[in-house]
Amino acid sequence: APGANKAIKVLEISAFLDYVAPVFTFASDILVSVNSVTFGTIPKEIGQSAADTIYSEEVKGGILAVNTALLLTTAGAVGGGGGSSMQVKIRYQILDISTTSSF
Repeated sequence: APGANKAIKVLEISAFLDYVAPVFTFASDILVSVNSVTFGTIPKEIGQSAADTIYSEEVKGGILAVNTALLLTTAGAVGGGGGSSMQVKIRYQILDISTTSSF
């Protein structure tokens, strides 16, 4: 969480799956959220890919929450004994509502 009077604004989401056999299995998509508001989704098919894959997600709008953490989550199990690794880059901005000059 960014601290009192501050909110996280997600600007950009991208992911790179560096494939190594075997593939993973994901029960659900990977979510980028703040305070239960999903700002982007990395489809489970990206995590299950059998090839190097680069993905870019359009950021969705939503109500921002003050002093709330940015989360990268998935529901259900990730299985399959996969050998791949995934790098996720989330570009964000911290908005300070205690002063208009920082906003």
